[in-house]
Amino acid sequence: MQKAKFASIASIQTGYTFRRGVPVSADGAFSAIQMKDLKEDGSVNLGTLCRVPDEGFREAHRVQAGDLIFRSRGTLFTLGRVPDSALSLVLAAPLVRVRVDSAKALPEYVAWFVNGPLGRAYFETVMAGSAMKMVSKADLGEMELALPPLPAQRMIAELVSLSARERELSDALLLRRTQLLNARIQEFLCG
Repeated sequence: MQKAKFASIASIQTGYTFRRGVPVSADGAFSAIQMKDLKEDGSVNLGTLCRVPDEGFREAHRVQAGDLIFRSRGTLFTLGRVPDSALSLVLAAPLVRVRVDSAKALPEYVAWFVNGPLGRAYFETVMAGSAMKMVSKADLGEMELALPPLPAQRMIAELVSLSARERELSDALLLRRTQLLNARIQEFLCG
């Protein structure tokens, strides 16, 4: 199996640093993705984004569907995929944008690898800081990934997606069963 450093298969760019905080504007040209907009699994919650005026953002700070976003600070270092959206998106620091070279790797596979046990083990060895843990852009770039051929990456990504869907359906079924049980018990108690 081929191995590659993260920086050799993707461009890695730190988000835009807003000098005086994120300037929220109802008629802003962009929607800003901040740490608070990432779910625990690293995916982006488009419903919580705030609009911001264009501060002359470079292309490197803009994100598009298919890009990955790395949470570089905190206790949970995750890599999530930017969903399809009609919004013009900009990434705020300290988040990191990762744009995978699709000729070398699939973003879904890369996210799975980084979020998995090997990625977590690597981050444990390179994270810095005492109160606020962080993984630098350089350390992310040095991470070594196992890269099977693209068809195998696609199969792994599909299996991971199916597993996530199964988990969603199982959770929904469990919720329905609980609701049904509670309704039956309530009928019994109320006559």
